Amino acid sequence: MDLEHHYRHKQHAFDAFCKSTIRNESANAFRQVRVQQDRFVSLRRGYDQNGNPCLAVDEEIRRRIETKLIVAILSFDLN
Repeated sequence: MDLEHHYRHKQHAFDAFCKSTIRNESANAFRQVRVQQDRFVSLRRGYDQNGNPCLAVDEEIRRRIETKLIVAILSFDLN
């Protein structure tokens, strides 16, 4: 019985390690995607008052993508 308890403890420790690793990797992926999103996706082409093309940050698109990413990460099932 003592050996069985030892094996269950080792399995529990390994499962906890795996879950924390997955959680940390998902947080890293979230940060990486957020940096890329801020650089590329949220830019839109527009024109200034003189008709010259310019790039501007589209806050609506940035918020939508950020919300979808957060929902996807929070709904990720570790089991």
